[in-house]
Amino acid sequence: MRIAMVTSVESDIPVVDLSGALSDEGHEVAVHSARVVPHGDGPGEWLQSFVTTLREQWSDSRPEIVHTHSWTAGLAALFAAQPLDIPVVHTFHDITHGPSGRLDVERAVCRGVARVVAMSGGELPTLLRLGVKRSKIAVVPYGVDHRRFAPEGPLALRGSTHRLVTAAPNGLPVELVAALRSLPEAELLVLDGPPSVDELAARLGVADRVVRLATVADHLPLLFRSADIVVCGPWCDRPSVLAVQAMACRVAVVSTTTTGGMADVVVDRVTGMIPDQRGPAGLTRLLGGLLADHARRESYAVAGSDRALARYGIDRAAGDIAGVYASAVHCGLS
Repeated sequence: MRIAMVTSVESDIPVVDLSGALSDEGHEVAVHSARVVPHGDGPGEWLQSFVTTLREQWSDSRPEIVHTHSWTAGLAALFAAQPLDIPVVHTFHDITHGPSGRLDVERAVCRGVARVVAMSGGELPTLLRLGVKRSKIAVVPYGVDHRRFAPEGPLALRGSTHRLVTAAPNGLPVELVAALRSLPEAELLVLDGPPSVDELAARLGVADRVVRLATVADHLPLLFRSADIVVCGPWCDRPSVLAVQAMACRVAVVSTTTTGGMADVVVDRVTGMIPDQRGPAGLTRLLGGLLADHARRESYAVAGSDRALARYGIDRAAGDIAGVYASAVHCGLS
């Protein structure tokens, strides 16, 4: 099958991994990506340019199915694919609150695509509230490439300080940075965080223990393996993806959100922990106790690794997604 993957995230690891697994199964996969910042200048110009590029490419080499990832990619691909009568499948990666107007766009994307893919059963109520018919939804959990995200392998350099890792392309991890004030023996690596992370850390007096890094796909497993805890929250673009990747590397996970796919991924006090109390105080208490208890961290890490290996493999995800594609194509032909 000729498949076009569309994303608005540069170096989109889940999309790259899924594309590779589908290629290994004999499918022909092309990945189209264009970075967009919805709050930035000229989002309309970006959309028009991306739509034009996609439509020109697909007119010359028509895919049988288009699979979009992120709401902006879904909108662009629909505009490009509909005149060419190409069915579109859309994956919601951890549905979260976004910029103003995003909900209306998501509803429009849901109405226009042939199939909607949820990453967990926990996302079904939100999709149904958006007006998606249940018969249109397929649940396919994220699949991690266990050849790269694995317990064995090199580690990123680190000192004797405890290391926390998070990713913050979707907001500012205020409560996590604030928690560092009561965790003097811990440092925080923030992947893809905004410059305001540095400003916040300086204001709270922890600038010397907060480091922002740009995500480099090949470096992620090394960073995870060097961490004591990976923290997932609403500031992450795809918190359940981050959690599964960390679990596959046998690292303890703490999640401050249970929405979307997180409800299925992190089993509280089995594969990780969820704060009982919201806000910096609850997170600080949880992280302090877990950093002081190596045996408990190791227990969660081992259980998380086993869960990731058993439930979140890329080959299983690719097989399930291929079935969704076939259903969407058949729906378009009928």
